[in-house]
Amino acid sequence: MSSIKAFCKENFIGQPEGFGVILYTEICELFGRFGLTALLVLYLTSDLKFTDHNAFALYGAFTALIFIIPLIGGYYADKFLGYKSAITVGISLMGLGNILIAVPQFLSTFLNFSPNIANSSLYIGLAILAVGSGFFTPSLTALLGKLYHGKEKNRDNAFVMYYIAKNTGALLAIIFCSLIGQAYGYPYAFILSSAVMLSGLAVFSFNIKKLNHVIQKTNVHKTLPQTKNKKIPTTFIHSGVILALIIGVCFILLNHITNYLFIASIVIAIAVFAKLYINTEKSIQHHLNYILLALIAMIVFSMFLGQGGTTLNLFIERIINRQVGNVTIPPSMFYALDPLFMLLFGGFVMHFLGKLKHKNATTNSLNKLAFGLFVLCIGFLVFVIASQYAITTSQKPSVFFVFLGYMIFPISELAIMPITVSLVTRLAPRGKDGLMVSFYLFGQGIASYLTGSFSKLGTVNFKITNLTSFIHAASIYHHIFLLSALSLLAAAIATIFYVKCTKQLKRPFLPVEQA
Repeated sequence: MSSIKAFCKENFIGQPEGFGVILYTEICELFGRFGLTALLVLYLTSDLKFTDHNAFALYGAFTALIFIIPLIGGYYADKFLGYKSAITVGISLMGLGNILIAVPQFLSTFLNFSPNIANSSLYIGLAILAVGSGFFTPSLTALLGKLYHGKEKNRDNAFVMYYIAKNTGALLAIIFCSLIGQAYGYPYAFILSSAVMLSGLAVFSFNIKKLNHVIQKTNVHKTLPQTKNKKIPTTFIHSGVILALIIGVCFILLNHITNYLFIASIVIAIAVFAKLYINTEKSIQHHLNYILLALIAMIVFSMFLGQGGTTLNLFIERIINRQVGNVTIPPSMFYALDPLFMLLFGGFVMHFLGKLKHKNATTNSLNKLAFGLFVLCIGFLVFVIASQYAITTSQKPSVFFVFLGYMIFPISELAIMPITVSLVTRLAPRGKDGLMVSFYLFGQGIASYLTGSFSKLGTVNFKITNLTSFIHAASIYHHIFLLSALSLLAAAIATIFYVKCTKQLKRPFLPVEQA
């Protein structure tokens, strides 16, 4: 309790009042979200008896929607709901969603419910969690930005702390949820995630006074469209909107229509981007070309990196020798290596990336993107070697391969994700920063969906009961990991080729205002 009070006190680690409240709330939310994503595929395949194919499809659709819905939730919070209410509603829904995801196992185990009835709770829980995240994520980030209005001196340090907190929450979630899931069952891990989220809600609610000076300056337009019956309370209207979103998301997950949703979304996104491109002058069009290239590189990167929650998770569970001494490491525990190594080596990696300088700022960024794609290629080659070892020797590869691969992944991530955000915001046309960031979020959603689709190539639809089935499974994983490595290598080469061949990059970089 004293440590939580230290988080919430004024001038926590030299930051403005309210920073600690936002920081603690973010840690709790990420604990719950990462605890779920690390275990979801394992829970679906082991406890609920989903096939690999169906588990990958549901995982991809759910994680994609987490990145898409903030576009709606953020807009609605900005225009009508307000950040305070959006954060409170969002994290409350996420806590409820985690509990409902755990219910199917209890219903089928203790009450003998049929799988279809029990699993309906799973889909409702995932829908509620996705909608909650859609309201929470953009609102908390916006509130953090408002906290530093007129205090630009500490903004960079604050967002560095925010980034570290994100990885800390993810790391703690993966460790504790994995241990509890292995010892007592995955549903209990989801309940722990919910409890931690609700603790974040409690701290945010009890310390909201520390943020009132920021909330009052957000200038949210809470005027809802007029209705014939003006006596309808706005609370009912907000509840109706949220309920409609939950029903819509649940319908999408249950009826497997994510394909159509994404096709429609992509068509709309292309139309908006094309309209913006046509209506801008040529110098700005060059900037949009670079933004588009960066987004494509980010999508390709995130698509393959996302296998950490799908094929890599199952590969570690089924093929890798996880025995260390007398202890068998739960497969989901390895999911914690990425944030752990990022925390340990993040400073070194950023220092190294700072050395990759070029007189043209855009060229510099694109070179870093190519570097990140190439490094991730190397990371997947580690798993190619591990699966080849299993095929050749008919033995389980050492856990060393997992540690080595997951040590490489964060290096590539730091060269891609923050660099993409930096390039997009730097080259965004004047007054279109928010729109460009929305394209970035949408790109992450596309990548998540593509991860689910691509991971189906790694489906193992048989039980590994003998040596023949073990080698067959290892061959399937070897194929998808090799395909991932080759695709990433091709993307890195294509990015470098574009940099070398584009004449516009040879001229000095001009800020958007001067272009």
